Amino acid sequence: MGTPLAVKLLNPDKPVLSVVGHGSFAVQVHVLSTTMQYRLPVVFLEKNNSVLDMVRDGQRGRIISSEFVQTDFAMIALSFGCHGVNVSKPNKLVPVIQEAMKAAKPTVIDAATSTEEPFFKMFSRQVTLTAW
Repeated sequence: MGTPLAVKLLNPDKPVLSVVGHGSFAVQVHVLSTTMQYRLPVVFLEKNNSVLDMVRDGQRGRIISSEFVQTDFAMIALSFGCHGVNVSKPNKLVPVIQEAMKAAKPTVIDAATSTEEPFFKMFSRQVTLTAW
């Protein structure tokens, strides 16, 4: 999660959107403190399904320590002084991202996702977002 901060520092006039999974976000949540310290309006789109996808998929049905209780990362973002938004419906995601890209503060979009789709299948598709 540190890379988007460097991108924003090097390109202060460009919007920065970082897409991150549940586990990565949980382990690196301290980066939100740095985004506030340096006033970097980066947007983090956190794919929240309460699962470490790559780990669970590799366990092939023997699930050990890869599923977690539901965590509200939007609330955690608020505790750092960032914006925090929960999105549970796919048709709401693009408008929320567009609004977040205009914000003067860092924003965490906690997007509820399904645990049913395997990690590698999700990221094998091409995804295109419209220009901000």
